[in-house]
Amino acid sequence: MTEKEIKDSLYKELCDNLLEGIQIISFDWRYLYINNAGCLHSRQSRNELIGNKMQDVYPGIETTDMFQQLKNCMENRISHMMENEFIYPDASSGWFQLSIEPVSDGILIMSIDISEKKNLEKQLFLSQKLEATGKLAGGIAHDFNNLLSIIMGSCDLIKLNLKEGDPVNARIHQIIRCSEHASLLTKQLLAFSRKQVLKPKILNINNILSNVEEMILRIIGEDVLLKKILSSEIGMIKADPGQIEQVIINIAINAKDAMRSGGILTIETSNVYLDETYSQLHISTKPGEYVLLAITDTGHGMDEATLERIFEPFFSTKEQGEGSGLGLATVYGIVKQSGGNIWCYSEPGKGASFKVYFPVVEQKHEAENKTIEKGSVKRNEIILVVEDQENIRDIACSVLEHAGFKVICASNGKDALNLCKKGEKSINLLYTDVIMPEMNGKQLAEEVQKIYPDIKVLYTSGYTDNSIVHYGVLDEGINFIQKPFNMELLIKKINEVLNS
Repeated sequence: MTEKEIKDSLYKELCDNLLEGIQIISFDWRYLYINNAGCLHSRQSRNELIGNKMQDVYPGIETTDMFQQLKNCMENRISHMMENEFIYPDASSGWFQLSIEPVSDGILIMSIDISEKKNLEKQLFLSQKLEATGKLAGGIAHDFNNLLSIIMGSCDLIKLNLKEGDPVNARIHQIIRCSEHASLLTKQLLAFSRKQVLKPKILNINNILSNVEEMILRIIGEDVLLKKILSSEIGMIKADPGQIEQVIINIAINAKDAMRSGGILTIETSNVYLDETYSQLHISTKPGEYVLLAITDTGHGMDEATLERIFEPFFSTKEQGEGSGLGLATVYGIVKQSGGNIWCYSEPGKGASFKVYFPVVEQKHEAENKTIEKGSVKRNEIILVVEDQENIRDIACSVLEHAGFKVICASNGKDALNLCKKGEKSINLLYTDVIMPEMNGKQLAEEVQKIYPDIKVLYTSGYTDNSIVHYGVLDEGINFIQKPFNMELLIKKINEVLNS
């Protein structure tokens, strides 16, 4: 072997083992050389490439921006660097950083696969987009809940003064029904924005699936087959059982809509370990033990553009009037607020698979809550109502006075505390909004309890704040009622707290 042959052999071996892809394209667009990494990036073998024209290997490539850049470098003998998303014949794609250099035979293209980086950037962008949307949705829900509280409370007070058979009754009931429907929408927005109140328990997700199986069967109908593959040694998770049921039901509804002509719905549970590599590829996921809930359908699937938006509130691929577009947004919020992660995998014509990961928690026995015997309320209790919004405060005070309670009203924490410090009356219950200027409800309660150690406290809010709720989970033993609510529910809750 001559010295030149030795050098050529070493050079070829070096090029073939580089992580960067190397291609040499002739002036007539034929592949003259490609290394191993280049074959990997091209998803073609050397035999399929060498001697063939780029336009024949990838029909239509001449219409792409990348090809125009290659052509410019070829004709003008200039260098160029670019990032390019390459679409393969099967419609999948990969991102590459390309370095194009003119050589004597044509052009040399060096490629570095940056698909992983681009995927993480996309995940981060979508996560930030959903986070920003969630903050907006939470703020809207809070303000709207306050308005609904006024509407519903006013209707309740009007009903008290109406005689049976009064035609106004029908109008009032219509307003109440519409308000209750609007209240459900705001609850879904709160779920998406991760500001709802959860009551987490340590639970077995297989048991939750058993509880909702009958409902799932009704949702999917007889033309869809339900298959269950449940691990018998499943780990325990900590979540709100009712909310996890909602996750399963909402995904099942979405699957049924994708299988209008029938199909198979597969629900699987298993224990999985997500390692460091997985967490690096999926933002907000920490390495560790997880319980996987996978729900897969054989429906029409989704393209990439749809996948990027499925968790956005009010985004829907259904016909106008067929759903609110909040189902999967609610799912996303519940999963994230429960400390989990959710990913959807889908392609057009190949169905969709939702994979939900919940962190495994240590299994321990949780004592069942014993029902407290509720005695009769004497209705001579004194309630201190603290609410900074005048309309809501007036309605709450009127409702409680009509129910027979003695009521003291205050517009803020400072005024309420001054009333307590006078010590003229023994106050039995503090009913306070969570979020108020200067002094929030939690701070007020702590000060009032120094004066009346035995006072009961009931918090209320259109949304929940970290001063009361840590990441959306109420501290154990704290009494809370979510706005909006009707008069009957408020009185029932106050009686419950007073008798606890």
